[in-house]
Amino acid sequence: IGIAPTDGSTWEWMWSHGRGHKGRVYSGWSPAAIAAYRAWLRDAYNGSDARLAEAWGKAGLTFDAVLPPVPERIDNASVGDMLDPAKDRDLIDWSRFRNDCLSDAFIAICSMVKKESEGKWIAGSYYGYLNMFSWMSFYLQDGGHMRIAKVARSPYVDFVYGPTLY
Repeated sequence: IGIAPTDGSTWEWMWSHGRGHKGRVYSGWSPAAIAAYRAWLRDAYNGSDARLAEAWGKAGLTFDAVLPPVPERIDNASVGDMLDPAKDRDLIDWSRFRNDCLSDAFIAICSMVKKESEGKWIAGSYYGYLNMFSWMSFYLQDGGHMRIAKVARSPYVDFVYGPTLY
């Protein structure tokens, strides 16, 4: 017996890209999301404002001043859909944070399935759309599936599934 918990856009553990809306929908701007992003950055840069400022190429930048990238920034990488580490570190960090959030939530829910079923149920869901996202503008970075290795190593996730292409 198993269960496939779902969440996110179309219940496939991915961040919304605003399909079905008049414009794109961007999440991550709630006070809780901003606080979580700043905490993630503090951890990533060992609590050093100077390291963050250097990596992002913005002298004087502090964790407390960081906000998620605005929609216009998210949709405009330096080289088409590709990110240049020297110019797009803010977008790279945002993508890493968002992918960590989604994969951590997926793993946590699969962990609850294991705990509540006393290890009797298997758990997994849609995840790992790397092939499918690779041809869709910004989905690969922004969709939430870039932590497939973390998900695959988790003792709580038994399977993933998904389309190669719709």
